[in-house]
Amino acid sequence: MKDTQYTHLRSLFLTLPLLSLRGVLLSSALFCSLLGCQERESTRAQCEEIFERLIVLELQEMGYHDPALAKRWVTRLRRRYRAELSECVGRSLPDDAMTCIHTAKTAEVLSHECLR
Repeated sequence: MKDTQYTHLRSLFLTLPLLSLRGVLLSSALFCSLLGCQERESTRAQCEEIFERLIVLELQEMGYHDPALAKRWVTRLRRRYRAELSECVGRSLPDDAMTCIHTAKTAEVLSHECLR
């Protein structure tokens, strides 16, 4: 059983970076570039919260619901994409965006609906 779990986790760690480049990087690029709406400027805390939510949603969409796994990936990807997170700070953020982000069920809804 442990070998199966190890193989499963190993395959996750081999595929998630590719999916993160496709999903998280694309989503972070979207939220960094599409925050051209009106209202207020985004803070560092809001940008990190959006980024973290994107990662959690991407993992859930792939069938991973372990909070510890999500925390590890958030930590790893936050370091990797720190420049993109910095570019997010100060961009326009719709007033209702954070409420939408907290209730979004998919990364697509978050990036295509909440941040427009």
